[in-house]
Amino acid sequence: MIAKKLFIASAVALSLAAGLFPAADQRQAIFSLGVELDREAESLARESFDHFSGRDATISDEEQAVLFRSEAFLSACRLFVRLTEERSDYFRSGYLRTNLCNAFLNVRRAFRDLESLYRYNYDRKRGKDPCAYLVQVAPATLNKMPEGDMVDLSFDGRLIIELGNRPNRGVYLIENGKKRGLTSPQVLQRLGGWSKVFEVPVEIIEKYPEGEPIN
Repeated sequence: MIAKKLFIASAVALSLAAGLFPAADQRQAIFSLGVELDREAESLARESFDHFSGRDATISDEEQAVLFRSEAFLSACRLFVRLTEERSDYFRSGYLRTNLCNAFLNVRRAFRDLESLYRYNYDRKRGKDPCAYLVQVAPATLNKMPEGDMVDLSFDGRLIIELGNRPNRGVYLIENGKKRGLTSPQVLQRLGGWSKVFEVPVEIIEKYPEGEPIN
């Protein structure tokens, strides 16, 4: 199944990177192919992780390389889909070929802090437990990879709540470097409801100073 997914994803990627839409603005056609590629890349990354993590509870250097590449390819596909939605020239074949080729480069990027790790995990729709996707890698394997930019993300503009089941946990809007407490369920509903709230460790919440409550 993994081989089949890889074949499908590669076929779509090659169709895009070959520049099959050289003349007219075929943004919608390219966007549709990009969405298909994103779907196959996500399935490939998930199946690769499930496959290798279930074998003898160990993951070899070669298997780790496959996992890194499948995750990098998925991230690049999602970036490309977002770019094709913009009114820019990024949908054109020259940019596309560069994006797809760069997706197969193994680059190690450190997380600046715990907040960056959780935000990165949520952005990839993996739920509230990034540790479920951590894989131990031998230092020799990491040293073979070039070092990329540090992952520096925050929950600015997002609603957060303390992770866990403790009663009376407050919901906060992170705004301009401060946490602003929501004062009622009505305020939460006005800001989008529980589906817009991210669960994070208390350490992330505590690092923000108090701001004005939202009434």
